[in-house]
Amino acid sequence: MRDVLKPVLDHDGGMIWDAATQALTIQLTSDEAVDQARILIASAETNLRINFARVQYTAKELDDLANKLLGNQVEWAGASGIGGGYDAYSNRVLLQVYPGGKDAATLIRAIENLNDPRVTLERVEPVDNWKPESRDADIAPWTTGAKIHYSGGDPSQYCTLGWAWRLWSNGGIVGSTARHCPNLVYDNNGVYVGTVYSSKKIADSAFMSNSNGYSPSVFVGNQTTTDYRPVVGVITSWVAGFLLP
Repeated sequence: MRDVLKPVLDHDGGMIWDAATQALTIQLTSDEAVDQARILIASAETNLRINFARVQYTAKELDDLANKLLGNQVEWAGASGIGGGYDAYSNRVLLQVYPGGKDAATLIRAIENLNDPRVTLERVEPVDNWKPESRDADIAPWTTGAKIHYSGGDPSQYCTLGWAWRLWSNGGIVGSTARHCPNLVYDNNGVYVGTVYSSKKIADSAFMSNSNGYSPSVFVGNQTTTDYRPVVGVITSWVAGFLLP
């Protein structure tokens, strides 16, 4: 469906797939774009439930803005620690700040000073009964999204544990992280997580080994989330932000 609507979506909109209702919502910024989309959908002869929604901004505009703001936050906000991204449901860039963080006041003030109608600030509060058994202190075997520190290094410097991977060669499960994180040995809350043994700079990725293996689960949410869930399937064609049929 994305290929069918590409002439419209590239300039005027985005899409949201709701698995619960099996409905596809097409977001467009003009009546002309809606009319063009209806013609394209009719030619595709699809049985999908299609909804249309008028929005102010295109998915591309907001995705580009989110990448720019999140990728350069030290330069414009004076510190790092902002999460979030393009939120298709609100048709805004959602910037999340944990008010308990050491630079929270600086970050919140910088976001407010953007005075950009495309940007929404969300103050992320800890969940009820929260305790540090989360991205800051995972339980072994380690969960995707866990915060990992450079073992023996500055505790304020950290990276994030990426997806667990099953090797074709022997079926073993290894961890991963970004290759721009310069260290080779990592821990989490003082407990050994793994050692980088293979990496590729051009792909900004690295495999990590640990005799205890890694969990096929993933943290869901912000930097203080305690919500982690099992990975139950793989989708090989995807679009950042939301899944498509």
